[in-house]
Amino acid sequence: MAQTLKSRFTDYLQALSPDLAMADIEPLWLDIEQRYTEPQRAYHTLAHLKFIFAQFTGISESLRQPSLVALALFYHDVIYHMGDKPATTVAPKSNEALSADHAAAQLKDWLNPEQIERIYELILLTESHQLSDTTDSDAAYLLDLDLSVLGASWSTYQRYAQAVRFEYQHVPIKAYRLGRAAVLQHLLSHPSLYMTERFYTQYEESARANIARELHTL
Repeated sequence: MAQTLKSRFTDYLQALSPDLAMADIEPLWLDIEQRYTEPQRAYHTLAHLKFIFAQFTGISESLRQPSLVALALFYHDVIYHMGDKPATTVAPKSNEALSADHAAAQLKDWLNPEQIERIYELILLTESHQLSDTTDSDAAYLLDLDLSVLGASWSTYQRYAQAVRFEYQHVPIKAYRLGRAAVLQHLLSHPSLYMTERFYTQYEESARANIARELHTL
């Protein structure tokens, strides 16, 4: 799995910076791999990236800047610290903001400022999962990919939910259930979970059913 993801990372990075040598790419990839395999992680892992990129191939031709979207996806959870509540952020900066900072620092010697700014912007969007520019289809696809697990099969969704609980095992079960229920109810309150027609058609109904089913089990 790691080797396949490394090959993808290499391809997307070299598409933007063709002269980049493997000797330069290797430490960038090792940094990503090491962070996504930290022991406190159970959901925000290389398997999460694998799940996302299994679908990325099918939508890449619909993207205006596929390589930039791909790099934003590789870095969107590169920093992941657990807070006191499930699915919340940590002060003073969120995981998403810290991940965006890290991506910019790692890539600044290889990409131009406009490319860095775009990757930074895309990563930050994964914090709110809200789009002010509804015409930004690349951002919409990125956000839908990040939430696609919600609409997966129930068995896959269960593994996701169990992994999230593992990451917040330091939170007492009663507090976790209250916090998790609030997150899930907030998701269900959205008019739609997915922003693109493709993901809405494929996942909206099953995602809502999965979320409601998890709520029932809490």
